[in-house]
Amino acid sequence: MVRQFMLMAVAFVVATCQAAEPVRIPLWVGQASGTPSRAEDEPELFLTQPVADVATRAAVIVCPGGGYRHLSMDKEGSRIAEWLNSFGVTAFVLRYRHDE
Repeated sequence: MVRQFMLMAVAFVVATCQAAEPVRIPLWVGQASGTPSRAEDEPELFLTQPVADVATRAAVIVCPGGGYRHLSMDKEGSRIAEWLNSFGVTAFVLRYRHDE
């Protein structure tokens, strides 16, 4: 059991280290309607793909939580995407608008 856990942990670290930078995909051409008050409120997707040797044909859209003033893009966005990539799932992290 411990050996399996260690092998999975090593595989996760290797897959995470080999992952490429996320690709930014704007959801609007130019500025989105209803001009956002802050640049980080501009809606967009970030595509993260697994390394080729573990890739599957599965994909998930990750919608991070947060609060009234921010989204938790790191903890509930990019970290989840890296975790999904570690076992072959392509992840799209959605940065969406929210009211203050």
